[in-house]
Formats: sequence, structure tokens, C-alpha cells
Amino acid sequence: MPLSPPRTPTHHAPHPQRPPTRHVLALLALWLVLFFAALFSPPLLDDADSTHAQAARAMLVTGDWVTLHVDGIRYLEKPPLPYWLVALSFRLFGFNTFAVHLPLALAVLTLTALGYVWARRVFDCRTALYTGLATLTCTGVFLFTRIFIPEVLLSLFLCLALYAFLRTLEPTMESATTNLGAPFIAQSHRDMGGVGGPSSPRIVRLWWVAYPYIMWTALALAVLTKGFVALVFFFGTAVLYLALTGNLHHWRRVRPFSGLALFLLIAAPWHILASLRNTGGENGHGFFWFYFINEHILRFLGRRIPRDYNKLPFALYWSLHAVWLFPWSLFVPIAAVLGWRHRRILRFSHGPQPVVSPQTSSGLLPSSPSHRNNLSSRPKAALFAAASNLSSRPKAALFAAAVERSQHSSTLFLLLSLYSTLVLLFFSFSTNQEYYTFPAYLPLLMLICIALVRAEHVFDADRTLRRCVLGAHIAYTVIGLG
Repeated sequence: MPLSPPRTPTHHAPHPQRPPTRHVLALLALWLVLFFAALFSPPLLDDADSTHAQAARAMLVTGDWVTLHVDGIRYLEKPPLPYWLVALSFRLFGFNTFAVHLPLALAVLTLTALGYVWARRVFDCRTALYTGLATLTCTGVFLFTRIFIPEVLLSLFLCLALYAFLRTLEPTMESATTNLGAPFIAQSHRDMGGVGGPSSPRIVRLWWVAYPYIMWTALALAVLTKGFVALVFFFGTAVLYLALTGNLHHWRRVRPFSGLALFLLIAAPWHILASLRNTGGENGHGFFWFYFINEHILRFLGRRIPRDYNKLPFALYWSLHAVWLFPWSLFVPIAAVLGWRHRRILRFSHGPQPVVSPQTSSGLLPSSPSHRNNLSSRPKAALFAAASNLSSRPKAALFAAAVERSQHSSTLFLLLSLYSTLVLLFFSFSTNQEYYTFPAYLPLLMLICIALVRAEHVFDADRTLRRCVLGAHIAYTVIGLG
């Protein structure tokens, strides 16, 4: 049965400074039971699993950290970062199954922490806890980290880049340090787990400077993990997001020139060295052709040499996600209902902002028609000014923070939807394997958890959502008994 609705926050309840200890311990314990305990089995049996492990082992044995080798044959298909990590694990723990699985398990733990922090910052602790639980108990996350493939690392770096991208687009320190933005400084600092005080603006300023470079660093690591498809997913999502929200004029906030220099500093050296060391080959094709043309372009078109990749049937490709996201896929109808009801959420991040109070800011959006239609006729700046005019009242900071939190929730909903859709559509046209859409798992799970928490808030009042919640639990019970 669904949990009892959480208590509605009031202006007397400050935002918590750090995640509740019980949440951290519960998620860590669950990771230890599900992932750490499974580091010793199964053995390396899958063809990709054993091949990739051999490549990491050869890297350590030969001392060649640029060109991958399997049984003495050059293995030019893959970027090196996952093999570097496993080679370091081999050096620490020896050549065994534990050493191969450990980097992937740690990546799952880090991905869980990122999802928790992200959901908690924009929504609340319950949404964050559900997101963490969903990441650790999702069928696909567990199955596709039993073999040595880089998808979980790619998911981690891309989601980190998207998180930093959203933080980069938040109000700049110049506006945040004014009276208008004072509540946002305090709120942002609390979200980062800090303690209020004279140093808070300085710490927030450092984070605002760091976020663009965190984004570019994560992108560079994603490219070194899976190749240039990472750039397609990120920039495709970012450009669509900026266009739909009317924020294209804020492109300078991502520090495109200095950030690109950092990106090249991290990602370019291996590509250059691999190209210089692996010239020639069959038909004169060296690393450049084999890696960039054959493994990226021809693979997408289904003409990769050798042609040993196929494509899942259309219906199977989409329907299998109910398995990979199980049991949380049972709550997809809730997300669909709420997504349809609040489809106008796409306009909130660049149009008039919804008027909210601390009492109505905990859910996805207000549920009643009168609240949904209660949009301010004033532009966003006027709304912020209204909040600043209340600065002498106790509710002023929380009111401004509630407005900001509502805006963050709408922008996050849009960004996650765009990114997930792009990943799913891309591989529906490309050659694919079952696990290729792994990078979309965390965004999809977060959207499901957002909808589930919202449904629990209105469980007694909304018959449709109540039926969806009960139906999901009944289906889970029947499947479990079966």
C-alpha cells in the first residue's frame, strides 16, 4: 500500500542541511546487499565480459595504456577509460572477478548518490529516497552491471553533465548577491549542505564558477567511456532545452571557450596518441577510420565491418523497457496521467511563473484546476521583486525559495523528458543491444518517482491516481506470487 502522505511543510520548517542519516544508511546497506555481495559472481563468461577483461589485463601486463589488445590483436573499437579503471583495479586486487566488477558497482553507487542529491534539491527527501531506491533495485541496472560493459559509467558522466548544465543556467552571482537574490543564496547554500554565515556568498560563487567546468569534465570522461555518441545525447538535449525555454541567449554561461579547452585537454591526448600509434592496417585503414568512421557512423547505419550487430524488433525494443525498469515501470501509468494533466509545465521555465507558497511547493504541481490556472500575470522579475518587498517578514525567504523551487521542478521535468526521449529514439533507429539505452534509466526512474510522490500526496482526493497506485501494487503482488 502507498505510504501515508507526508506532512505539508510550513514556513517554520527549514530546508534540511544534509540528507537524513537514515536515508544514507539505508541506500548504502541496500547497495552492499545487492551489488557489493555480487562482486564475486558470476564469473567472466559472456563474450563481451571476458574480452573486455582481457583487454584491461593486457593493458596492465604490457604497459601499453593507449592501444587495447586482446590475445595480442589490436582492439580499436572502444575508448580506454573503462579499461583504465579495471586495470587499476587489477593492480590493487589481482586478476579476479571481484576486480572486474568493482568499478561498475562503485559507478552504480555514485549514480545513486547523484540521483538522490538531484531529486532532493529540486523536490524533497521522499522523492530523493525513491530515486535512490529505484536506481538500486531497477532490474536493468542490476543485470547490465553483471558484465563488463561501459553503460553505467556513460550514464553517470552524462547525468552529471546535465546536472551541472542546469546549475550553470541558474541566476548568476551578480543577481543572486542583490537583495532580490538573497533568499536564493541561502537556499542554494543549504542545498549544498552548507551552514549559513558570512562565507555563504563566497562559497556559492565558487560553485557557480565550477559548474560549467564540471560539465565539460564530465563530457570529456563520457567521450573517453563510450565515444562521441555522448556529445550527441548531451548537446542534442541542451540545444532543444535552451530553444524551448527561450534561454539560447544564455549560452555564454557554459563557458564555451575555456570549457572546450578543458574538454580537449582531457579527451584529445588519447585520441591523438592512438591515431599516431595505429596507422595503416587492412586496406590502409588505421585507427582514425576504424574508430571514427567504422565504430561511430557505419555502426549507426548498420554497415559496420564486420557486420556482427543486429537490431531489436521495434515492438520488442520498446516493450522490453517494462522489464529493464521493473518494478518501477509498474508506476508508468501514474507518470503518464500526471504528464498529460500538467503538459503546460513546458512553458513554466520561460513564461509567467506559477504563484506558489511554501505550503504548496512540495508536489510536482498544484493539483486543483484553480491552482493550475493561478498563473501570475506579472513577469518573473516582478514576482521576485514582490518577494524582496516582503524581506522584513519571516515568510519572505521561504516564499522566494518556493518560487525558485517550482521553477527548478519544471525545468528538470523538461530536461529529463528531452534527454530520455532523445536516447530512446536514437537507438530505435540505430543498431542496438538491449542495454544501449542504459543512460536513460536514471532520468526515467526520476520522472517515475516524481509522479509517484505526487500521487501519494493526493492519494485520498484523486480517484484516477489512486487506482493507478493500487493497480501497480496489485500487479507487483501477482507477479511476485507467480
